[in-house]
Amino acid sequence: MRLFVGVAIAGHVRREAERVMTALRERLHGVDARWVPPENLHLTIRFIGHVPDDRGAALLAALEQPLDVEPFDVEFGGCGKFPPRGAPRVLWIGLRRGLPPLSALNDEFNRRVAPFGYEAEARPFSAHLTLARLKDAPAGASFSRASVK
Repeated sequence: MRLFVGVAIAGHVRREAERVMTALRERLHGVDARWVPPENLHLTIRFIGHVPDDRGAALLAALEQPLDVEPFDVEFGGCGKFPPRGAPRVLWIGLRRGLPPLSALNDEFNRRVAPFGYEAEARPFSAHLTLARLKDAPAGASFSRASVK
């Protein structure tokens, strides 16, 4: 099974993200894109990847332990692409506010999965809503003008 730790988003944010995806689809006419269904939109806190079935229950038990986290707000911002240079492969909506507590959650989940042999990513944590995965998009394509309110 493939596992990740994520945060669900509110319905009004989902609707705004859907509006952004519609606008981007129009701009990307002819680009081979696999769009995330709106009901699957989420903030990924920790991508784990493939977990063998015989290790899944123990890993899930470690992840399910309660978190000691104060409530916090998240504000979404503009769109971007991964990788930052070259042909885009992923379109996303970033954050204007809320990254420090989400980054702390990422650190906590990294600690929880480390005993199972899952190392933290070398690159810095980047909270975002993945909108689409692209194939064969032009290298100079720009996506930064759309935003979520």
